[in-house]
Amino acid sequence: MSATARTLWSRTLLLCGAATAAVLLGGGRAPILPLPFSLPAALATATILYAALAHRRPTLAIALERRVAFAAKAVYLALHSAAEEVLWRWFVLGAIAARDGWLAALLLSTLAFAASHARGQGWQGLRVHALTGLAFGAIFLVTGRIAASIVAHIAYNVLVAAEAETDVDRQPVNEHTHRNATVPGPEPPFVAELRGVHKQLGSTRALSDFSLQVHRGEILSLLGPNGAGKTTALNILLGLRHPDAGRVALFGGAPHSRRNLQRIGVTPQDVAFPPTLTVREIVDFAAAHYPAPDPTGTVLERFELDLLARKQCGGLSGGERRRLAVALAFTGRPEVVFLDEPTTGLDVEARRTLWQEVRSFADSGGTVLLTTHYLEEADALADRIVVMNHGTVAAEGTVDEVKARAGKARVVLTESPRPALLEPSDEVLPASGRFECLVDDPAVFVRRLVENGASIEGLQVAPVGLEEAFVRLTRDPT
Repeated sequence: MSATARTLWSRTLLLCGAATAAVLLGGGRAPILPLPFSLPAALATATILYAALAHRRPTLAIALERRVAFAAKAVYLALHSAAEEVLWRWFVLGAIAARDGWLAALLLSTLAFAASHARGQGWQGLRVHALTGLAFGAIFLVTGRIAASIVAHIAYNVLVAAEAETDVDRQPVNEHTHRNATVPGPEPPFVAELRGVHKQLGSTRALSDFSLQVHRGEILSLLGPNGAGKTTALNILLGLRHPDAGRVALFGGAPHSRRNLQRIGVTPQDVAFPPTLTVREIVDFAAAHYPAPDPTGTVLERFELDLLARKQCGGLSGGERRRLAVALAFTGRPEVVFLDEPTTGLDVEARRTLWQEVRSFADSGGTVLLTTHYLEEADALADRIVVMNHGTVAAEGTVDEVKARAGKARVVLTESPRPALLEPSDEVLPASGRFECLVDDPAVFVRRLVENGASIEGLQVAPVGLEEAFVRLTRDPT
């Protein structure tokens, strides 16, 4: 048995034991409410609590194809809720109450419950867990029965799980935690959006008040040095990480929405495939998650994987694995594709083939968010560029606009001018057989050369390249 399986079995047995203990223990106080009213009061508490935090009426309208999976999830949540109530209400609240009284016990146990559950979720998470803990503790005190708080906890968690299973677009939810729901309506102006997002990873501020809008039908390239926050921003958009603060929306709603997930394709920065499965089996598996995917043969041919269809993934080269990872992003006929360093490890020919596929996808109405370290890739593909540095936006606009933001122009001459004709802000570039310089105002620079009789043979004036603009925009101040 694997370590993961042993962990799951041990956790399940622990939860079953806790639930059994709750049933056997029954209750320990004289109830304020008589027994016939305890369970209805618990259900009412859970419903009101859910409606107040989710800002919507409860629903259990789970799609038919997901009801079996939801039932399994509900059983686990019931066991988990029972175990937590035995711990936090029966033992913690009861132990404190014996020493400090019921009011103090309710407050202290609620604060402990909230603090243990809201780690990494900020003030919003602490507030929500404090309210749920307070409600479950209160129903236990009012009814005098642990079964009542267990029922309230189970009902609340099942309602939250049902919300996550519906196809209504809204902010992400997880157990106990709600964010304001959004009302379904017309398609939003942005297919993906981050607004004022903050994210702390350990001691590193990965994103700081970061905002990003992805417009429909564009190829947007995120550029930045290592550690700039590109992958973190992408992971938050995909729902793989939660922001500490700020708003995240995919198609105007939650990244976790099943309907939204079926509208996107993703190539992560790091990907691994089961070594014994063939390339065709991997594509078939990915296609099974979409309602109307491209035929597997078409996908294999488009990305030049048809000759590798029967090859096991364990025998693929690094470039072949990368081509397969990119192909999977397009398998489900997505509306938006997120590509995180898609051409890393590809040779020049394979890279240009991928460029053609990306451009063809965008020309047909698709949207692409691309992170890359290959500046020529962004220059060749991107309709718009966002340059990131230290978790913030350093520059944003078209390729030409970003180049202009660098504040320099390139001047090329056959002969080098006298050093006295150069300004301190002029940057001489290394060049073989010619003179190249980055200047603030090329017209003033050329006028100065002419007035001083310097040679202007072979004069060329052009905007800086994307690489030079990138270096200037991400350079740390000294």
